[in-house]
Amino acid sequence: TMAVVDASSDNNFDALADQTVTATTTDDDSAGFTLSKTTATVSEGATTDTFTVVLNAEPTLGGGSELPTGSSVVKNNYDPVVGAGEGSVYGLDIVGTKAYVGLNSRGIAVYDISDTSNPSILGYDNSTYGSAAHSITVVGNYAYVSYFKSGLGIVDISDPSNLTLTDRYDTARMTDVFYESGDYAYATDSTDGLYIFNVSDVNNIALSATLGGFGSASSVAVSGNYAFVTDGANGLKAIDISDKTNPTLADTFSTTANAGHVEISGNYAYVQVGSSGLDIINISDPTNMSLTANIDTVASGGGKLDIQGNLVYLNTQNGVDVIDVSTPGSPSLVIGNIGNRNNYYLSVIASGSNVFIGDRDSGLDIVSLSGCTDCDGSSSAAQVNISVTSADTGEATVSPASLSFTAANWSTPQTVTVTGVDDTLADGSQSTTITMSVVDAS
Repeated sequence: TMAVVDASSDNNFDALADQTVTATTTDDDSAGFTLSKTTATVSEGATTDTFTVVLNAEPTLGGGSELPTGSSVVKNNYDPVVGAGEGSVYGLDIVGTKAYVGLNSRGIAVYDISDTSNPSILGYDNSTYGSAAHSITVVGNYAYVSYFKSGLGIVDISDPSNLTLTDRYDTARMTDVFYESGDYAYATDSTDGLYIFNVSDVNNIALSATLGGFGSASSVAVSGNYAFVTDGANGLKAIDISDKTNPTLADTFSTTANAGHVEISGNYAYVQVGSSGLDIINISDPTNMSLTANIDTVASGGGKLDIQGNLVYLNTQNGVDVIDVSTPGSPSLVIGNIGNRNNYYLSVIASGSNVFIGDRDSGLDIVSLSGCTDCDGSSSAAQVNISVTSADTGEATVSPASLSFTAANWSTPQTVTVTGVDDTLADGSQSTTITMSVVDAS
C-alpha cells in the first residue's frame, strides 16, 4: 500500500487516496517425505541396517479434530432430592467431579459425577425461599446464585453436606449472575435491569450500582470494562462498567430475534435468539457491535448455551445442538438434538466428552460424546505422523514403529533400523517390503 504521509507532506497531496500493488509469491514447497535410501541389507542373526526419513516441507495444518461424531445418554432424568417435590434443574455449573444444580424451590444441590452413569447426591441446602435457582456460578468455596424472586445469594459449598448461605440480597426477579473473580458480581433482573454488587465480603453483599432502561434483562456476561446484557426484543446491550458506581449504556444491537442467554469468547458474543438459533456478534468495539453470523438450527428455542473451545452447545426445543464456531463467520452444525429431552431443557454445561443438561421438569441428563476427548472443536498441533511397518516380521523387523514430525523438527532426519530375523529355515535370500505411510487421522 502506498499512502501519503499527511503529517510530513505537501497539504495539496493529503486528500489523495491510497494505492496498492498486489505481490504474488509463488510457493516452491510441496508436501512429501524423503528416504535416505530405498534398499536395506541385513542377514539372519540380528544384523541391522538403517535409513532416515525427513519431511520435504514444514507442516502447518493440525491433524485430528476434536469434533464429536456421536452421542449417547448415560444418565436420564436424575432427580435424587427425594420428597422435595423437585424434578427440576434450572441453574447448573460443573467443577471437577461435582455438579452444582439449581433446584426449583429448594435452593441448590451438589452431585458427585465422578461416575457419570451413577451420580450421587452429596447434599442440598433445602432453602425455603420458594424461588428457583436460575443460575449458578461456582468460584472457589462459594456458589453465586440468582434465586429469581429472591435475589442474589452466596452459598458456602466447602462442605457439600452442609451448604450454608452466607448472605442474600433481595431483588424483584433476578434472572442471571456473572462472577469470575475480584470484588464485583453482575446480575440481571427482568424488572430492574443490571445490578453491580460488591462481593468482596461474602458475608455482606453490598449494592454498588443499578442501571435501568431495559425491557426484560435476562442474561449478562462480562469482558474487560463492559457488561453485555440481553434484553429480549431489544437485543444485546453493551454497558460500560469501568466505573462500578456509574454504569452507562455504550451500544445497543438488534439481534435476529429475542435475545436470551449470552456467553462471551474472545471478540464475540454468542447469543441464543429464541426460534432463530444463535447470533454471533462482533464485540471487538463494544460501542459499535455488529452481526458476524447467525445459524438457525432446527426447532431452536429457549434455554441457555455453553462454549467449550470452538464449540457452542445450544439448548433447543428438541435437545442440545453442537455448533462449530472455529470460524465465527461460518458456523456449522456438528450434531443436532443430543440428549433425551423429556420436557424443557433449561441449562447446559459441556465438560470434556460429557454434556450435562438441566431439565425443568425431569432432573439432570448426562450425555457422553464419542469421537473426541476434549470435544472442544480444536485441531491437534501441526504435525505429520508416519507409520513404519514390515511386510514380513519373520524375516525383518523395524524400529521405531512410527515417526512424528512437527514444525520444530520437520527438517531433522529420523532414523529407522531394520533388523534381520534368524528363522532357522534354509529359504534363501528373502526380500521384505518396508512401508512408510502417513497416518491421515493424526
